[in-house]
Amino acid sequence: MRDHAAHLSLFSLEALAYYLPAYLSAALVDLDVRDFLLSSLTIPDETQPDLRAFFLRRFDRLSPLQKNAIRMFLTQMRDAVASPVSKQFWSQALETYWDPPSE
Repeated sequence: MRDHAAHLSLFSLEALAYYLPAYLSAALVDLDVRDFLLSSLTIPDETQPDLRAFFLRRFDRLSPLQKNAIRMFLTQMRDAVASPVSKQFWSQALETYWDPPSE
């Protein structure tokens, strides 16, 4: 998994949905995969419109259950780290896309 972590961005939408659970599972025990997933699951800001659009095209198509699994993964990672800096990175991924707005 580690040797192919960067390939996730090359997957078709169907392959992304199929293989993402394996990447999430691997990230629980492999720090390299974890770091890669953090960057892959964090939406780029408005200063990078092409990357942001690519992210949205890929992840907006996931089902609510799939998005919830990613949200739970990100929450677990955020809560498991001790470093305030690391905690902020995981929180940013959650807050900028994966946490739905409160009603």
